[in-house]
Amino acid sequence: GMAQVRREGFFPAGVFPRLLGKAVALMQHTTRSPARALLLTASRARLSFGAHSFELRALRAEGCVRLTLLVKSSAVTLPKVLSLAREVLAECVRNLRVAAAVPVDGGQGG
Repeated sequence: GMAQVRREGFFPAGVFPRLLGKAVALMQHTTRSPARALLLTASRARLSFGAHSFELRALRAEGCVRLTLLVKSSAVTLPKVLSLAREVLAECVRNLRVAAAVPVDGGQGG
């Protein structure tokens, strides 16, 4: 669970900015008006791949990145974000791995 992630998670400083850079570059190729969908801060981004909107948040205390889907299906967004994250780690932190985790409540908050 999240307690284990908090205990064992490791979040190198450059990972999130690199992930955002790759996601924004991909968004520019897949979204007709990318600037409208764009929200960027140091720890949060709201982006889209075509019609598939999502939010990325750096959760440094937990040692992970949270992907929140703003559409009903993860079939497009999740594989792309995982692939981008794998690219980032291969470039800068080769001994870390990417994994997807879903909250016990399925992300429904209840």
